[in-house]
Amino acid sequence: MAVFAAIFALAQAIPPPAPPVEIKPPHPISVLALLQTIVPDNLTDALSRNFVPAIIVFAVTFGLAVQSIPSKASFLETMEAIRLASLKVWAWVVYLAPIGVFALFASTAGTITPRAAGTLVVYVALFLIGTGVLAFVVFPLALSAIVPAKARDLVAELHPAFVLALVTTLASSPLPLIQSVAEQRVAAAGHDDNEARDITRATISLSYVFTSLGNYFVALFMIYACQHYQVILHAFQMALLAPMTLLSASGSPSTTLSAVTFMSQWLGLPADTLPLYVEAMTVTRYGQVALSVSAYAFVAIAVPFVYFRRTVFRPARMIAALLLGAVLLAATAIGVRISSESLFPHRFRRL
Repeated sequence: MAVFAAIFALAQAIPPPAPPVEIKPPHPISVLALLQTIVPDNLTDALSRNFVPAIIVFAVTFGLAVQSIPSKASFLETMEAIRLASLKVWAWVVYLAPIGVFALFASTAGTITPRAAGTLVVYVALFLIGTGVLAFVVFPLALSAIVPAKARDLVAELHPAFVLALVTTLASSPLPLIQSVAEQRVAAAGHDDNEARDITRATISLSYVFTSLGNYFVALFMIYACQHYQVILHAFQMALLAPMTLLSASGSPSTTLSAVTFMSQWLGLPADTLPLYVEAMTVTRYGQVALSVSAYAFVAIAVPFVYFRRTVFRPARMIAALLLGAVLLAATAIGVRISSESLFPHRFRRL
């Protein structure tokens, strides 16, 4: 709720498109077609086309079915072996990730057009400021309101995790570091046993799937893309934007590519929408992974404290965190709106 509230607040900085504003898709997506995409009739086809909403719906359904099986120890052992092997592959990818990041920067710098660069400045500024405020101000303060720790100390302990994530641009790379910080915090609260470690490890595994909050800023891009291509975003579509983003953008940062493709078809945006997102992603990816890492840490630390009933709720600090975040985001939206209209008046009124 905090993330989507921030997104819609920041979106106020993007001026509405000037008429003519609406582009009709050649084949409008009906409600039935949308349901057929979300609920797959062929899982293999959904996996091959990377339809994330369909994969999530199947995974949740399959997970509920597995829970009802009385003898599932051998299956879970197999899944644990797959998990460890996947972590090993990720460790290899981490070493090569900086090379890929530099390659993306070089490609963007050499291919982006001046027109796209001008319009992307506002979107990138909103993205980085919004994710930065949430990752380094709102979430640490909110976490310090429910666990016995100061926000400054939490950020300091998570500093290596943030550095690793920003260097590799992989939100999954600092998960072991976040787990270590969470275990140390829980141990300091008097729970240094196998149960505490199991709770922390399970929480980390689930947080990567459900709390990759940086991915959800793809909703801000969709609002910007509608303005960029002069497409009206109707009230009903705006209401569905948050749940559609939740279904489409869960998981790794690269999942947002499929989310953009899926939602651009849903909103009737042109095929150039995905290349526009990729051009901006070489910069916005840093804010994206920083926010996701902050969310992983929030959940990894908060859940064990809630589980063991060691929380210390401080309402004043929680209210202060939300109010400070709201003020910073509102000031950002107003400032960027004024700057965008003065710097790029023709780009935002006539595309």
